[in-house]
Amino acid sequence: MKYLSLALFSFTLISCNVNDEANTEFGTSEVDKNDRVKADTTDIISSDMINNNSVKVSSNKALECHNTIPDWQVKELAEVPCLELPISNKDFLNIKKFDNGMFDIEGDTKYPKAQMYYKQILLGLIPYNDEETFLLSFSNDQSEDMYPNQSFHITKVRKDNEEGGLYTLGLYPLGLINYDFQDNELVKIGIDPNEFADIDFDTLGQENIKIDDICMMNFNIDVNWHLTRSYTCQNREANQEAIDSFKGEFGFEYQLVNTDIGINYERVD
Repeated sequence: MKYLSLALFSFTLISCNVNDEANTEFGTSEVDKNDRVKADTTDIISSDMINNNSVKVSSNKALECHNTIPDWQVKELAEVPCLELPISNKDFLNIKKFDNGMFDIEGDTKYPKAQMYYKQILLGLIPYNDEETFLLSFSNDQSEDMYPNQSFHITKVRKDNEEGGLYTLGLYPLGLINYDFQDNELVKIGIDPNEFADIDFDTLGQENIKIDDICMMNFNIDVNWHLTRSYTCQNREANQEAIDSFKGEFGFEYQLVNTDIGINYERVD
């Protein structure tokens, strides 16, 4: 089974102890709850600081989120709701899922679809100031070796954005979900476990394709725009080398600051 390359978000090897609540959130009925590996809390990336508050509709009219949308993007974002902080990936667990726990992005009807990218749904707009708003989205993606994953993104929305241009807010991805499929289940339907080029997420999401493991890179943005990321997995023994690699590559804490290229996230050491 292939995994993401380290340079391009190699997270599937990183693992954590996951409680019953998290197991339910992932929606993996295939996971044997009795087989979970318990890891020492000093050797795992914990998601304890993730905020579970529900996302609220923004009531700050001075920062109405649609004011900074460029003309070419008005139609696409007209139905996207305004959100307010704090925001976490766990606020969006109501996205439609397949029976095996994968998110069914193309089949979801709760959120508007992106016009430019049909495998992406638009979760909400977060107003920042009179010139800048941030768009939160979730999409089907593939890694460098074409192995499938699903991820959260945060992009800038400004009046002066060039047509067709999406400017990432210094972090890609904001949050990530990796799925580790059982090789024999893939082979049964004619999929080579080592070749995932152009894999159809609808096929991978069918209930007859079982999942060995799900790993999620969580995110939380607090009311001060401070970003915290963490990582959780199911049924995997924590690997300190992989955890250290994740920390060194992506860190945990980021602060939104003004830079030479505009508003962006910078790592807080």
